Amino acid sequence: MDVEAFVKRDEKAEWKEWERRCKQIIDSVSSVKGVNTEVKAPQISNRVPHIHITWHEAKIKIKPKDVVKAPREGTPAIEVTPSPADRVIVAVWMLAAE
Repeated sequence: MDVEAFVKRDEKAEWKEWERRCKQIIDSVSSVKGVNTEVKAPQISNRVPHIHITWHEAKIKIKPKDVVKAPREGTPAIEVTPSPADRVIVAVWMLAAE
C-alpha cells in the first residue's frame, strides 16, 4: 500500500471487514465439537484481530502444526501466523477479499 492509499483508507470500514472475516472463520471452525476460538488484537505490533484456535488433542486427534500445514499446501496457499505449539493463530488482515 502506498502512502496516499494509507492516508485515505477508512479505518472503521477496514476493522468491520476484519470482524466479518473473523466471524466467518469462527463460525466455520466452531462447527467442530471441542474447538475453542478467541479473537485478540495485540497491543504493540500488528494491532489487528487475530483468531486463536485451540482444542483438546485427546478429543480431536490432530496437532496444530498439521492444521497449519494443510492450507499452506493447498491452492491457493494460505499461511497462518507463526503460533505456539498448542494453537493456530490466524491474522485476518492479510487475507485477500473474496
